[in-house]
Amino acid sequence: MTFTRTDAGLSNQHLFHKVDYVVFVEGSEKELSFQEVCQGYSGIASFDILYWQAIFNKFVSKKKVKFKPVGSKSILRVIAKKVELGEINHVWVAMDQNTDRFRNEYIQSNGVFYTWGYSWENDVLQLQVLIDLFFVLCPIERAENEKDVSDVISQLYYDFIHKIRHFVHVDMLLLTKGKSLFPRRNYKRLIKCNPAHTIPPELKISELKRLLSECNKQFSNLKPFFFNDKYKPNTIRYCFGHLLCIYCYRALMYALKKFAQMPYIALDYMTSMATRLFGDSLDSTLSEEIFEHHTKQFEFINS
Repeated sequence: MTFTRTDAGLSNQHLFHKVDYVVFVEGSEKELSFQEVCQGYSGIASFDILYWQAIFNKFVSKKKVKFKPVGSKSILRVIAKKVELGEINHVWVAMDQNTDRFRNEYIQSNGVFYTWGYSWENDVLQLQVLIDLFFVLCPIERAENEKDVSDVISQLYYDFIHKIRHFVHVDMLLLTKGKSLFPRRNYKRLIKCNPAHTIPPELKISELKRLLSECNKQFSNLKPFFFNDKYKPNTIRYCFGHLLCIYCYRALMYALKKFAQMPYIALDYMTSMATRLFGDSLDSTLSEEIFEHHTKQFEFINS
C-alpha cells in the first residue's frame, strides 16, 4: 500500500459513513493493523467511545462524527501525525494523554484531542461523579442520606490520594524512562479488599514500597527527584487510570453494601454509568481544569 492510497483511504472513510469526520479512538475487542484501519476496518465496542461521545456532544454537537475504535495508541499516533501534517482530512484522533506531555510526544494540532488526565478514567472519576453514581445505583432517599454517604466516599477517595501520591510521582518519572512502578497487567493486587465488600478497600502500601525499593536499585537518581517540590503531578490526573478505577469501584461497592446491602454490580456497568454522569454534568463546576482543557482543544472548530 502506497502512502497516497493510505491517505486517500483514511480521508474518504467519512463518505462511506455519511459523516463530517471519522474520529479514531483507542480500544477494541481485537488488535488491528494500520493497513486494516486504512481499509476501513475497526472494532465495535470500546469504553473510549462513551467518553469521547460525551465530550463531543458537549463541545461539538453540530458536527456529525463516526467513532471508530482501532486498538492500540501506537496506530492512533501514526494517524494523528498525518492529521498534524495535513496529509489527511475529515479525520480526527482522540486518545489518552498518558505521559505524552512529560516525554515531549504531545501532538498539538487541530483535530488531535487528548484526555485531561492520564486516561479517560482519570477524567471521569471525579469525587462528585462517584457520589452521584451512588444515588443512581442505590434505592435509598438522597436528602436524608447524602451527608453520611458523601462522608464515607470522600474519606475513601482522599485517603487514596494521600497514600498514593508519592508513588504516582515515581511512576510518572519511571514512565519517562521507559519503565513503570505500577504493574500494568496485575495492578489489582495493589488493593486489599474482600469479595463481599464488607470492609473498605486499602492500598497495599507494603507492596508499593517493595516495588519502589526495586526501582531504587535500578535508578539511583529516583530519591532526590522524588522529593523535588518543583515536580508534583496532580495525583488523580496522572495516576495509572486502571488502578484508580478499580479502587473507586471497590470503594463504591463498599458504600453500597454499607448503606443498603446492595448486591454485586459489574465493573463495566459502573464505569459506563459513571461516564454518562460525567458527560451530563461536565462544566466548570464539576472540574474547571477538565472543562478548560477541552474548551481549548475545540476552539478551532468555532473560530
